[in-house]
Amino acid sequence: MFKSTFTFVLAATAVSSARASCINGAEEISLRGVECPRLCPDEQEGLGFGSYCDLLETGVYGCKPYSDRDSPASADYDAPLNCTGNIAGGFPVSVEDGDGTFCSAGPVCSGTIAGNCPGVQDGLPSGSVCVVIGTGVYGCVLAPVV
Repeated sequence: MFKSTFTFVLAATAVSSARASCINGAEEISLRGVECPRLCPDEQEGLGFGSYCDLLETGVYGCKPYSDRDSPASADYDAPLNCTGNIAGGFPVSVEDGDGTFCSAGPVCSGTIAGNCPGVQDGLPSGSVCVVIGTGVYGCVLAPVV
């Protein structure tokens, strides 16, 4: 009995330590095709007016900052790349310092997931790799040219 309780506590500790550190135990999220009402953070340090849910440039829903108390920040994005049926993978992924959005297989490198990044394809001659980027989360960057 003690052994099973210990195993449960150990597993719960391992799961909770792998999550992103957000306020009040919340987790970072981005969801393809799922709107996120009431999931975006309110005013807090570094986010003076809070945030709202909207479709992001990458084709997933996520949180965007308000520019003042009642106004969303203004930004217009092109429609996300359609990767449906693409041999490179079915998910549109932006590459830091890359020129555009590229298709990748899932699971995609993003947030807390060290996943897949777009490989060699038109506009991406060396492919890309998954690393921890400047914001402290995983993201795809241009692969070094060999």
